[in-house]
Amino acid sequence: MGMATPRIPPYVVCAHRGGAGPWPENSLAAFRHCAALGVDAVELDIHMTADGRLAVIHDATLDRLTDGRGAVAETTAAALARLGLRGPVGTDEPVPMLEDALAILLGAGIAPWIEIKNGADGAAYPGIEDRLADLLADMDAVARCAVLAFDWDLLERLRARAPGLRLAGNLNRQGLRARGGIAPCLARLTEIGADTLSLDRRLADAPLVARIAGAGLAVALWTVNAESDMRGWRDQPVSLLITDRPETALRVRAEAAPD
Repeated sequence: MGMATPRIPPYVVCAHRGGAGPWPENSLAAFRHCAALGVDAVELDIHMTADGRLAVIHDATLDRLTDGRGAVAETTAAALARLGLRGPVGTDEPVPMLEDALAILLGAGIAPWIEIKNGADGAAYPGIEDRLADLLADMDAVARCAVLAFDWDLLERLRARAPGLRLAGNLNRQGLRARGGIAPCLARLTEIGADTLSLDRRLADAPLVARIAGAGLAVALWTVNAESDMRGWRDQPVSLLITDRPETALRVRAEAAPD
């Protein structure tokens, strides 16, 4: 008899923007639900406020997600605290600060995957990598967090500030084209010391995922919401599955547990 093919462990389930559900996305209520649910990881987004705080919110402006208006970069943390988040439970919860979100997630043993967003002008917030590195160091959280970004130069600067931090480069079709294909992408991420390629699921197929894994990089896929896709990637070399439906992903992953 030949040797059995080694079984690939199922992916880590990562709740996209806290999984949201009946709660506003990127809210403390959503993160508390993730803690109760027992997810492995949570993806959240950060922007920098006018007074240099790190706010957990997806958009660079307040209009879609809160009852306020204007750019996050032009708003202080105190002003954000007076705004309510839009969502199914109403507007009784403000935009969280990163340290408050991390306290919930790390306290529950959940790995935070922090996505650094650029400002409303498309440029990186000056010094955001320094703010993040200092905050994570103060919370003794560098080794327990991962950071994602579409801006790989920012990741390189962050690597210099926080050598023990896990880094993931986001890649969509536009980025793949701009960087000249997958080979230069893999080389660049290796050069800057990233260990994960975070890939738009619309680009992903089995050969590409195998090529990324073969280059020594972990593969994260976003945003995977269909049960058929969750099952399809279960036995592939995908390390992290980022989903709006963490309850479903946990159930589908459990189906793959060995007898």
